[in-house]
Amino acid sequence: MITDGGLNMDKFDVGLFGERFAELKASRKINVMKLAEALGVNHATVSRWESGKLRPSIDSFFQIVQFFGVHPGYLLGTHDVVK
Repeated sequence: MITDGGLNMDKFDVGLFGERFAELKASRKINVMKLAEALGVNHATVSRWESGKLRPSIDSFFQIVQFFGVHPGYLLGTHDVVK
């Protein structure tokens, strides 16, 4: 079991994460290149997260949480409330 801050990353639903990540990105009207730059990753990585093809590392996950100002459980699918 991979945990960080009390979150169980073993139950990470990459598809749901991708959907919610894409919704957040669209709601902020930020493109892939700018988001990749802000998170310090390659644009292809952002695209793979968004499509549900790649699970972010724990460090990247928490960078995403901070960038969007959301509750970690929202991206994990354990909370339906964004904040």
